[in-house]
Amino acid sequence: MVAGLFWEAHQQGRISQASANAATARNRAARLETDIKHLERKVERMALSCQALWELLRDRTDLEEDDILQKMQEIDVRDGTSDGKIGHKVLTCPACNRTANSSRTTCLYCGSELRRQHVFE
Repeated sequence: MVAGLFWEAHQQGRISQASANAATARNRAARLETDIKHLERKVERMALSCQALWELLRDRTDLEEDDILQKMQEIDVRDGTSDGKIGHKVLTCPACNRTANSSRTTCLYCGSELRRQHVFE
């Protein structure tokens, strides 16, 4: 009888913990969904801005669509991989000569500013 009570209490504790974990997961999923929607809006806005800038540039210069596509391909393969992304490279810190990822703005070891590879990083 006593063992049954302990087992029941143990099971109730596990059920309560599972319910708490499920609630935490639901809250996290809701926050992530909100974050994703926010990022989607930002990406759409950036795409719209890029298209507007390209059309202004095209209309006011002698550049053509092939020119921008060629430049995009050139930038894409700078990291050695044609994957549709601006890749990151391994840099050498000018202050301490240790290696650092080009995605960082400062050296992880000494805090010195690292030279940016691209203006939009």
